[in-house]
Amino acid sequence: DKDPQRRKKVGDLLPKHIPRIFTIGRLDYHTEGLLLFTNDGELSQALMKPSSAVAKIYHVKIQGPPDPEVVERFESGVRLEDGTRTKPAPTELLRTTKTNCWYEIILTEGKNRQIHRMFQTLRRTVLKLKRMNYGPLNLGLLDVGDHRFLSDNEVRSLYREAGLRQQKKPRRSK
Repeated sequence: DKDPQRRKKVGDLLPKHIPRIFTIGRLDYHTEGLLLFTNDGELSQALMKPSSAVAKIYHVKIQGPPDPEVVERFESGVRLEDGTRTKPAPTELLRTTKTNCWYEIILTEGKNRQIHRMFQTLRRTVLKLKRMNYGPLNLGLLDVGDHRFLSDNEVRSLYREAGLRQQKKPRRSK
């Protein structure tokens, strides 16, 4: 797939020697943070199916002062503009400045542009969105465009999260 504006895609940032891989989840163009890749299609599908309810933690910068209604509404689920309702999303105010505030939100589902749409219901604008965790994995200190391979323990924890038994030793690119 080519980007119409000829921007780099995430696959362009990965080493060329990596064999066929699947993404686990997705990030839209305006979201940064943790994105997983695997050469195990079964693991990818198991982690992404709605019933797996894998927790994903996001940090969200919002224009304007904090609003107590954000935490209350998000934690009970939000009715989106299309009539669907989100699952409850534990939410915490992280910090504030004179012009904006940051929240931490935990999602266990993956509706398209869900966090943006949740804030739209409260007439708030998302300025920045970053995925910090995917299940047991944490972004840590990786910068935008950087990557690393997972440890064997991290791979095992993903299989457990997906409810799968790991049949073989994780395959590594050389």
